[in-house]
Amino acid sequence: WFGWSGFNGGSALAADEVAALALVNTYMSAGASLVTWMCFERAFMKRYSATGSVTGAVVGLVVVTPAAGFATPLGAVAIGVLGCTLVFPCFKPSCVWAKCADDTLDAFPCHGVGGFVGTVLTGLFA
Repeated sequence: WFGWSGFNGGSALAADEVAALALVNTYMSAGASLVTWMCFERAFMKRYSATGSVTGAVVGLVVVTPAAGFATPLGAVAIGVLGCTLVFPCFKPSCVWAKCADDTLDAFPCHGVGGFVGTVLTGLFA
């Protein structure tokens, strides 16, 4: 999480309002995605998990990165919720790439699908 502060906030190359907006959006999206992920885990798996919570936060960090300095904070919350909603089904073992790839850390659904979803949502909210 700390690395995303430097990455998103530092992308402005200045300590100004764009950097502050990027940091606010980073945390808003991660928090919204974490809560959304926990709701999905409770609804579909009947339990919560610390690993799932952290995965939800990372998905929120990934999906907001393209729009961090350009979206509004409310837009960042929407990006976190929508991004989590679109990425969560990709973590099922029945997905196509789960059958043919050894991805024990779920890097592709989290970063690959999340990055793509975040890029598309940037066009909607930034």
